[in-house]
Amino acid sequence: MGTQKKILLRWLGWFGLINSFIATLIGLRYLFFYSFPADALALSYVPLASVTHFIILSNLPIVLLLMPLSLIVPNKRLIFFLAILFATFINTSLIVDANFFAENRYHLSLLTGVLFNPLTYVLITIQFLVVLVFESMLANQLFSRLKRAEKKPLYGKQIAWLILICWGYVQGLHIWADATYYNAITGFTRYLPAYRPLHAKRDLARLGWIDSEALRNERVVKKLGEAFAEELSYPIKPMTCSEKSSKPLNVLMIVVDALRPEMVDPKITPTIEKFKEKAIQFNNHYSGGTSSRMGAFSIFYGIPSTYWRTFHDNQRSSILIDKFMDHQYQVLGISSAGFGSPTVLDRTAFARVNDLNVKKLSPLEKESNRLVTTKWLEWLSKYKSERPFFSYLHYDPPMNAIDVIDFNLIPEQFLTKQTDEHLKEVGRYTQSILFVDSEINTVLESLKGSGLQKETVIIITSDHGYELNDYDTGYYGHASNYSRAQLKTPLFILWPDKEPKEFSQRTSHNDIVPTLLTEVLGCSNPESDYSSGFNLFSGESWKFLVTGSYDSYAIVYGDKVVVSYGAYYEVLNQDYLPISSGDLDKGLLESAMKEMKRFYK
Repeated sequence: MGTQKKILLRWLGWFGLINSFIATLIGLRYLFFYSFPADALALSYVPLASVTHFIILSNLPIVLLLMPLSLIVPNKRLIFFLAILFATFINTSLIVDANFFAENRYHLSLLTGVLFNPLTYVLITIQFLVVLVFESMLANQLFSRLKRAEKKPLYGKQIAWLILICWGYVQGLHIWADATYYNAITGFTRYLPAYRPLHAKRDLARLGWIDSEALRNERVVKKLGEAFAEELSYPIKPMTCSEKSSKPLNVLMIVVDALRPEMVDPKITPTIEKFKEKAIQFNNHYSGGTSSRMGAFSIFYGIPSTYWRTFHDNQRSSILIDKFMDHQYQVLGISSAGFGSPTVLDRTAFARVNDLNVKKLSPLEKESNRLVTTKWLEWLSKYKSERPFFSYLHYDPPMNAIDVIDFNLIPEQFLTKQTDEHLKEVGRYTQSILFVDSEINTVLESLKGSGLQKETVIIITSDHGYELNDYDTGYYGHASNYSRAQLKTPLFILWPDKEPKEFSQRTSHNDIVPTLLTEVLGCSNPESDYSSGFNLFSGESWKFLVTGSYDSYAIVYGDKVVVSYGAYYEVLNQDYLPISSGDLDKGLLESAMKEMKRFYK
C-alpha cells in the first residue's frame, strides 16, 4: 500500500474519531432532559450507548464511502473535501436537532423544517459555515500532525476494538432489557436521534431462553410503580371520574384486524351486518395508524402514534385501562395474534393487566381465532356480576389458512380488475373475514344468553383498513401507505338506552377513549387533558389527524395527506396521487405538530 493511501486512511480514522467526540459533546444536550434512574446497569448503559451511537453516526460515511474511495482514488483534496462536508453536515444537523428536541421533545424531520421561518434558516446557514471553517482547520492540523508522526504507533486498532466491545455490550444489554421488560434501559431509546438498538425478544423466546409471559408479569405488572415516566405529562391534569349510575355499564370491544368498512355486508359479515342495523354507526371513521401497532395505540390512548416509542419504552399503560381498573372493573384481554409483537400491547395499553397471552394462542391461524372465542366463553361462564368488566377480543382473519375461495363473496367494486392474482387476494381476504364473523356471532349470542347484553356497551371496529389495489398503484395489505383504504375502519356501537343512529362527521380512533371515559366512567375532565379526540356523540369532526406506521407518520387534513419519512416528505391527494406541496396549510401543520409534543413535560 502506498504512503499516500496509508496517511489518508490513518487521517480518516482519526478525523472520524475526533468528530465522534465532538458529536457526543453536542449530544449532551439531549441528556439534559433525561431522568437518570438510580440503577447501575442503566447508568453504565446511557453513556456507552451515547458514545457508540455518535461514533457510528460520525463514521458511517467514512467507513462505507471514504475509506474505500481513498484506496481507489487516493486524492487528498477530494477525500478532504468530502470528509469535511460530511462532518459539517452531521454536526450542524445535530446542533439543530438538539435545539429542536429541547423545545419539542421529538427529533427533527424534513417536514418540521417546512415550518421554520426565514430567520431560522439564516441561523442554520451561519452555523453550517462556522462548523465548516472549524472542520477545515481541524482537518489540516490533524493531517500535519499525522504526517510528522507517520511511523509512531497511534493505537488505532486497539481503539477500534475497544469501540466494538463497548458497542457489543450496549446492544447485548438492550437485547436483554427489551426481552425482560427492563424499562430502566429501554426508556432511553428515544433520546438519541436515529438510534435503533437491536431487539431479539421473539428469537430468545423461540429458543426457550426466556419465558415472555412470566417475565412480563414480574417486570411490568408487579413493578409498574418503578417505571420512570417523568418525561410524560399524561394525563395533563389529574382525572376526576365517577360512574354515571349505581350499576356501571360493562364494555366489550371486539377488534377485527384489517377490516374495511365496505366488507360489512350481508354476504361477508352477516353477523356484523345484523349488529350494525341495531347499533350506532360512524360512517366516516379513521384509524390513527395503518399498522396494527399504531392502530391499537390510537384506540387505547387517543393521541398521535408518534408518542408510541416513549410509552412503549417506559411501559406506560393507557389512561382508559387505568381508569377501568381504578373503578374495580375486571379487565380481560384475549388476542389471536398475541399481545406481544406486532401490537406490543403487553407493555403499552395493557401493561397493568395480568394473564395476557403474549404469543399467538395457536400456531394454526384458524385455531388461534377459535381459541379467542373459547377463552371468552370459559371466562363468561365463571363471571360474577358483582364487578363490571371491560373485555377486549382481538381476531386476526386467517388469510394464509384459506384453501377454498368463494368468489361470489367478492364485492362488485373489486371485480373490475379480473387478474387471477387480484381475485385470489380479495377472495382470501373476504373468506377469512367470513370465518371471523362466525366467531363473533358465538360471542354475541353468549352475551345475549347470559342476559348481559342490556348492560354492556358493545363496540365492533378494526385496528386499520386493508388496501386491495384501490388506486391502481399495486398496493395490497396495510402498513404501506396512508390512503383511505388503509386508514378507514368500521365503527359500530350497541349502547344500552341509546337509539340506533348514523353519524357522518369525520371521527377517529382518538375519539374512543374520551367517549368511554366520559359516558361510562363519568370523567369530567376536558378531553384535551388526556386525548387528541372528542366524545363521539358531540358531533365534532377532526380538522387534522396524525396517523402513523412503523417508520413514518402522516398528517391528514381536508383532501391532503402529508407523509413524513424523516429525511423527506411527500404530499398526496385523497386518491393517493402526488400533488404540489406549494399550498400546504402551515398553520394547520403547526397545530398538528404541537399535538405531537403536548403530552411531554
